[in-house]
Amino acid sequence: MSSTRTTSTYQRYKDDTQLFITWITKTATACGWKPTAPKKAAQGTSQANPDKGKGRLKDKERKSAKNVNSVKEDTEKANPNAVQTITTQQLLDQVDIVAKSNRTSNHMPQNIHQALYNAIALRKQCVAWFEKTDSATPAAMEGHQYFIGVLERAIHELHNESDDSSGGNPFLLLEVEDIPEEMSSTVQPNYVYRAAQTNEEDTECQLETDPQIDIVMIAYSLFRDRRLLRAEVKRVWMRVDHGNMDLAQATILALACLEMVRQAEIGAYERYDSVEKQSDQTYRDFCSMIGTADSDSEFKGTERILSKLAQCLKGGISTSLTERYIPRTGAESLHDPEMRRFEEQDKFICQVILDMIIDYKRRRACVDKASSDYTLQFEDSVYTTLRELWTTNIVTPTMVFAAQMLWDIHNISSKAASGPTVMKSAADKYCNSFDFSLTYGSAVSMKGLRTTEKNSVLIYNIYGFTTKIFDDGASFPRFKQLSLKLSTLAKLHIEDGKSRDADDYITTNEENYFLMKANPFYAGTFVIDLGSTVEEAGVELANCHVSIFLVSHLYNLLHQSGLCSIRWTVLERVIELHSKAIFGDKIPLSIEEMVLRFDYRAGIPHDEKQRIFRPDHWRMQLTPAAQALREFLKSTRTLPQLMSTLDSQAAVHEVSPYRGNKISKAQQGAKRHQPRHLTPVETLSKLEEHLEAIFPDIEIDYVGLTRQCIRLLSRIREETDAVVPTKYPDLGGSEDQDVKERDFNTLAVYDLIQEAKDLQENAPRKKDGRKKTMAEVLVNGPRIRTARKVLIKELSGENS
Repeated sequence: MSSTRTTSTYQRYKDDTQLFITWITKTATACGWKPTAPKKAAQGTSQANPDKGKGRLKDKERKSAKNVNSVKEDTEKANPNAVQTITTQQLLDQVDIVAKSNRTSNHMPQNIHQALYNAIALRKQCVAWFEKTDSATPAAMEGHQYFIGVLERAIHELHNESDDSSGGNPFLLLEVEDIPEEMSSTVQPNYVYRAAQTNEEDTECQLETDPQIDIVMIAYSLFRDRRLLRAEVKRVWMRVDHGNMDLAQATILALACLEMVRQAEIGAYERYDSVEKQSDQTYRDFCSMIGTADSDSEFKGTERILSKLAQCLKGGISTSLTERYIPRTGAESLHDPEMRRFEEQDKFICQVILDMIIDYKRRRACVDKASSDYTLQFEDSVYTTLRELWTTNIVTPTMVFAAQMLWDIHNISSKAASGPTVMKSAADKYCNSFDFSLTYGSAVSMKGLRTTEKNSVLIYNIYGFTTKIFDDGASFPRFKQLSLKLSTLAKLHIEDGKSRDADDYITTNEENYFLMKANPFYAGTFVIDLGSTVEEAGVELANCHVSIFLVSHLYNLLHQSGLCSIRWTVLERVIELHSKAIFGDKIPLSIEEMVLRFDYRAGIPHDEKQRIFRPDHWRMQLTPAAQALREFLKSTRTLPQLMSTLDSQAAVHEVSPYRGNKISKAQQGAKRHQPRHLTPVETLSKLEEHLEAIFPDIEIDYVGLTRQCIRLLSRIREETDAVVPTKYPDLGGSEDQDVKERDFNTLAVYDLIQEAKDLQENAPRKKDGRKKTMAEVLVNGPRIRTARKVLIKELSGENS
């Protein structure tokens, strides 16, 4: 798959504008336009001579300037595709020349028209936004209006009415009131991709802009992306509340939104920092500017309470155990329903952060394992984001988004299970599957299954995750039971010249597990991290016992022959994921290929004199998705890297001999030509699609499947021996009964596949001379008939 990246509203606007400017410059040049004062810069910046107006240069200065010009010329020769900056006056000249040319070849292409339309629409939204907030300077607004006028003149004079689907009026959709909020996510999906397919010799062009005015556009882009992503988080959690999505998937999607907001903030700050460098507190200035300009009442209220909290927490956290109160919005607002709702939000956010600070302080003070049992075991991404509030006392746009997410989820979740309940359910599921037992020296093992040295460590960790943390004696963090309160650092400030009563302040929530329930991302992260560890232990166990490997060959034989029509979907997913380990590459469809691939992967030579079985010749590997998700949650893998990994794993299931699905040529072409630049909403939609495709892989219970395959092979051997008595040789001379069972199972499957080979080689033709079908041939084999009967009973639940 071609690598994709998430493009912010601002970056897409820049792409749109650059696409149009590049096209108009190339077209105008073909019509005879010549720049009067060309400007070239690799980064789009002006290259004016700093020594201009200083008079004649001295010898040393003249030599130095000559060297500089020489280097500049060499650079331009080495980089002929440097970005050319076009002024607005040059653009107007280009528009006039192209409009008067009357050449059919100079008509504006549809993708250029769409890009220019999007750029104008977004500028108009930006102007409308800041006119409402009254946060931009008159000069900035005047600059925006002038720039919009230039682009509108271009689209008006260059618009080809014969291609217009709006009745010849290109301005019908340019009124601010008619522009949908989701404009950037409903544009033609391939226009950015098509822009990348220009001639390699073309020089890319961009329009000269005022950096101060550009900051307004950047701020609006951040607000808009954050608002759209907030709506997506709410949509995702509505699915969770209705039972249409589990907490783990929702956690990934919501934290992806948080990461996209963080990246948008970083991009906006980098642009702001390039203009506002006069202060040592540039980042604080930037956050303050964003907080002041934001007109969204929800985000504004969240930013306000976080700022008040940061002010109260200035100076650090003391070690004293005095209680700390946080001021509410004020008693005068109690009769206003909207203000009451904001007050509830303030209280909730304050209590979440207070519990986080208590946990943070407790973990820093922990000196032994017993103490750490009363703290959270790790920090999730939302916790880490909000931690900056009391460690730096800066309120960032990303922090505001994180706090707003928690509040929105709190309001939505009414039917969904709480975080602690989800964690307990996952722990019980894995405890039942592993069936732990304690041996001498408190070592942990699993009943009926042997383990390797590597697996013993993993199993011990899983046992600790799934049992100790849910013990009655060491349950979830018991903040209130410890009587550990947030410390006092300064006297409470006085509002309106009056001291406040204790009842007018927010204190910590009295519920023991409040933080665990209020922050579902901890539980989601826990489930994904535990699932990744369980998969690692399960795959190692499957490699040790090889029962999944053997049953996969048996199931494939019976399914491809048509003797077993009942689907074993879990095993099919395992086969698709590990086809290289199980079959040596692709899934075999013919008996000849089945025999060869089983012999090859089991390590069976075709020389009868050297008949040595090596069932450990094959090894399944961890699937990349679970590890990628774990690394993304720990911020060691970026969102684009995660998307690429999930896309690769999802592609494994696109073609399956069991489901009969194939990719058409049209689908292959669409996959090849999908857009490389995605809006944040498009990115989230793509991620959601990938998660739905690969989450069944993550939820595969390799331990339970190993147990089931061992039981199935044992029954097949037992019933086959009653029909065709077989005495298996001792291949390895091992006294380990588990090893002997493994070898006997390998020989049993080997005999089944060899029986299929013999039946096919000796099968007579039908009376009309045609060959018999695979099912008609194999049904005559006693071993195969017996294995088929046992497998159908197992899949039908009759052996339970």
